[in-house]
Amino acid sequence: MRLDRAGGDSLGGGAALFVLNFVIGGIIGGFVLVWRLLVAAWYVPLTIYRLIVGY
Repeated sequence: MRLDRAGGDSLGGGAALFVLNFVIGGIIGGFVLVWRLLVAAWYVPLTIYRLIVGY
């Protein structure tokens, strides 16, 4: 039984996995970036409100 690594021994398979790795990383990174921007956008008015009210 022969167990090849993912993509086989061809250069094309390795390059495809390399590109796929960047695509998946970019998608995950994009979601993280959007989430962090949403949290920041929520905290800015909340902080201004707390400064005005004095909480």
